[in-house]
Amino acid sequence: MQISTREILAAIKKPIIGVSTEGGSKILLDIFEPKENIGVGSSSDGRTVLLLPGQSNVTSFETNFASFNHWASVTRAEDNKVLDGVALLTLNIEKNDHATIDAATAIFLGIIDLQTKFGKCGEAIWQMKSLFESELKYKPTDDAVTGLIGELIFILNCKDMEKAIKCWHSAIDDTYDFSSESVRLDVKATRSGIRHHYFSSTQIPASTNKKVLIASVLVDSVEMGTTLSQIINRVTANLGTDLADKVNSLVIKQIGTHPGMVLNPQIDIDNTLKSINIYDSLEIPCPQHEEQVLSVKWLATLDKAKTSKIHSSVIPF
Repeated sequence: MQISTREILAAIKKPIIGVSTEGGSKILLDIFEPKENIGVGSSSDGRTVLLLPGQSNVTSFETNFASFNHWASVTRAEDNKVLDGVALLTLNIEKNDHATIDAATAIFLGIIDLQTKFGKCGEAIWQMKSLFESELKYKPTDDAVTGLIGELIFILNCKDMEKAIKCWHSAIDDTYDFSSESVRLDVKATRSGIRHHYFSSTQIPASTNKKVLIASVLVDSVEMGTTLSQIINRVTANLGTDLADKVNSLVIKQIGTHPGMVLNPQIDIDNTLKSINIYDSLEIPCPQHEEQVLSVKWLATLDKAKTSKIHSSVIPF
C-alpha cells in the first residue's frame, strides 16, 4: 500500500462542504483503503482525521488539540457505511494553518508507514502524545537528537547489529545505553568535533562488577548529508520485524516524535562511523569528591585517554 505525501496533504487541506451530521458524527475520507482500514479525511465538524485499524494494545486519550480513540465504530459520510473496530486520530487543525498542516502530513505518513510495516501504531501514537499536546509544535532538543544519532551509529557500526539492538536500553533514563550479562556500554555523542563529554558518578566509576565501556562518537554534521530517517532505514534494512519494530519504537520514545519530522542535523555518515572510539571506564578522567557527596556530574576531555583494545565494531556483549 502506497499513500504519497501529496495525497495526504490534499486530503487534510480539503474543505468539508455539505456533510450532514444527522444521526451522529460522520467522517469523510478522501483517502480510503478498505482492506487495511486506513484513511485520511475530515470529520463532519471539520476536524482532520486519520483512520486506522483498531489498536487493542493501548488506550485512548484526549487533549485540547487532538484525540485518539483506540477502538471505535464510525460512519463514512460517502455511503453511510459503518466501520467497526477502527482507531481514529483526530486533530483540530485550521485549514489555513500551513505549518501545522505540513507537520500533520509528515506525522500521518509516518504513522501509516508503521502500521503497514508492523501491523500496529498505537504505541507510537501514545509516545507522541506530547507532540499532539503542543499542537505539533514540539521539537526534540539538539542533545536528544545527537545522542540518538550516536546510538544508532554505534549499532550500525557493530558487526552483530542484531545482538546490539537486543542489548539496547528500553528506558531512556537507563544508566547505560547498552547492557548484557557481561558488559555495560554508554554512548557519548557530540557535534562539537572534540571529545568532550559529560559523565555522571552513577556511571563512572562503575558501581557494577560488569565490564563498563564508553563509546565516543563525533557526529559530523554537514549541509547536505544523511538524515535521521535515512540512518534508521540503514539500521533496520535487514532486520526481522520484531527488532525493526523495537528500533522504531525506541526512536520515537527518545525524541517524542516521528523521525520524519527531524530534518536536521544531516550528517556525513562515513566520517561519523570512522570517528567511534571505545574506552574502558577506568580510563575516563574522574573528579575526586568526599563521601558525603552523593552524586557528581562533570565534563571531561578524552583527548589524552587511552582507547580500549576492543575494536569498536566487535563489542563482547
